[in-house]
Formats: sequence, C-alpha cells, structure tokens
Amino acid sequence: MITKAESRYEGILTEVDKVKKTMSLKNVRGFGTEGRRDGVNEIPPNDAVLGTVKFRVDLVKTFEIIEKPTEEPEEEAVDPAIVA
Repeated sequence: MITKAESRYEGILTEVDKVKKTMSLKNVRGFGTEGRRDGVNEIPPNDAVLGTVKFRVDLVKTFEIIEKPTEEPEEEAVDPAIVA
C-alpha cells in the first residue's frame, strides 16, 4: 500500500470500516518513500514492525493484495449444536 505521502507499507489487512472510511493493517512494516520524491524530503524505511495501524482510506494512493491467505481446513465440531 502506498499513501499519498508516497510511503509504502506492508501488513496483514484486518479491517475495512466503510462508515469511518478507514482500513487497518497488523504487523506493519514501513518502507519509506523509496525514491518516489525524487530525492526531496525522502522518508527512510523503518526496521520496526508495528502492531496495528489504521489508515484513512482517502489518503491511500494505491492498495495491492500481495498474497491471499490460505484457507485452513475446517475442524468438525465435537458438539452438533455448535454451528461456528
């Protein structure tokens, strides 16, 4: 995901709030601007992994799904009264 500040972030999408127009990622890594500002006020990458970050959707320039989650096989419930 690249924000309008031209910074790139990667993480696991955990929530999209259509009402508040936000999206949340967990285990977020920041890669900085990576030269997208032509050397002016570049933001360096950050080695820290952030827990959860909430972004305003209107400030996200591009969003890309890099890897889709693998589906885990469903376990059968021990109690037939349990639906999910």
